[in-house]
Amino acid sequence: MKRRENFIWGFLIAIAVVIMFFIGIRTYTISKEVRSFNAEEAQEIQGADPQLLETVTKLESDLKDRGNFVFKTDRDPLKLSAVVKSPKLLASMGYNEMSQGIEDMRLNLTIIGDNPYASIKYMGKYEKVKIGDTIAGWEVTEIAEKTVVLRRGSRTITLNNRPAPETLAEEADLEGESWDIGNY
Repeated sequence: MKRRENFIWGFLIAIAVVIMFFIGIRTYTISKEVRSFNAEEAQEIQGADPQLLETVTKLESDLKDRGNFVFKTDRDPLKLSAVVKSPKLLASMGYNEMSQGIEDMRLNLTIIGDNPYASIKYMGKYEKVKIGDTIAGWEVTEIAEKTVVLRRGSRTITLNNRPAPETLAEEADLEGESWDIGNY
């Protein structure tokens, strides 16, 4: 019986040695793979793709340059009469006189009484004028209800109180009208 026990113990020990050998080999291969992954990761910096880094740097530089840029114009780029050249369309929108800055003037209100005065929007500013005052070289000769008469030399023009062009567009949208410029 002793032989049989010795054989069983020997067999179990042999199997244990073989299993330990295979476990050791498997552990070694896994350890080798982990080391190679760690070596690759050490060489690769996360998010440092050279092309991406160059693109981000350029975008940040462009953004900084744009922040330092100051945009100035001598003329108002949004002035309607500089964009739309159709006299018929401009007249329908209240631009009836198109010479020497008059298209930039708009009568906002008139106050009639002992000392009548008017408010005229010119060059983005509201000017309070009375009879005898000048605005852009034009002398105020008459202030009536919803009109102001201006004179320069032999020329006379009348400013009529009218909605601002953006108000006209809003009203047309509310009433369902379309601004068809093809007919002008």
